[in-house]
Amino acid sequence: MEVTEVLKLLEYNTGMFPRKAVEAAMEMRESITPELLRILEDTVERAGEIADEDKEGAYFAHLYAMYLLAQFRETRAYPLVLRCARLDEDLLDALTGDFVTEDLCRVLASVCGGDTGPIEELIEDRGAGEYTRSAALRSLLVLVAEGGKSRDEVMMYFKILFEEKLERSYSHAWDSLVACAVRLYPEEVSGQIAAAFDGGLVDPGFISPQDVEKALKRGKDSVLEDLFRFERGYIKNVIDEMFGWACFKRIKPAEMPAAPITRPMERAAASRPDRAVKLQPNEPCPCGSGKKYKKCCGRIA
Repeated sequence: MEVTEVLKLLEYNTGMFPRKAVEAAMEMRESITPELLRILEDTVERAGEIADEDKEGAYFAHLYAMYLLAQFRETRAYPLVLRCARLDEDLLDALTGDFVTEDLCRVLASVCGGDTGPIEELIEDRGAGEYTRSAALRSLLVLVAEGGKSRDEVMMYFKILFEEKLERSYSHAWDSLVACAVRLYPEEVSGQIAAAFDGGLVDPGFISPQDVEKALKRGKDSVLEDLFRFERGYIKNVIDEMFGWACFKRIKPAEMPAAPITRPMERAAASRPDRAVKLQPNEPCPCGSGKKYKKCCGRIA
């Protein structure tokens, strides 16, 4: 296949995963990378226009571009992914759906080349969406799991966030900061975490003081072993990542990979403090509005 033919097949979702086109794109890294970068830049520049034209959400070129560039570890994609992440929250959701809460963290880690300065700026940006900031926080866990950053340097940064750089008002960024610290073993910031709970900055329906205590009792080695074992890490193969997506409804069961890739998401709390069930950001809101939880009551939890 030629580059133009591959790009044409990746432009829209027809309901079937374009395996051959993705395989071809993976093989022509050098020649297709400039075009993938162009697609991302065009998406950022014309985000509103694209969203207005694509009411059915069939435009997929930008998603393939992000996953392929992440697999290629293409650092030139880094500023473009960050610009995309800073789009208006509703616009970003229209363009990427569940991508922000699922794999933005892994894409950021894959293309940053170890330079976490821009990721930290995104975490600290009060104007960015709370789920985007959460993804930026989780990208630091991906880097630790992959050996791109040490646990101690990331925990040192988390301590600064707790003490001064994260605004003292609730957002899902606080939930994720505590959750990420717990996954790295929170001994250095246990006092700061307790203060955050006392100040109402963390939703105990997302992560509770008991969760923190359990991690501390387990011990550092055990907690970090779980991180290295279960964190999904960099984007390594676009086919493995995207083949099983629910939007590809015409895939025959016999064509599915032998070991399907699981896609865990963060669990967000329900809007009422006494609710025992934890909700995923992309689940229907329990209030009955018909919106996703993250776009409805999850915003004011």
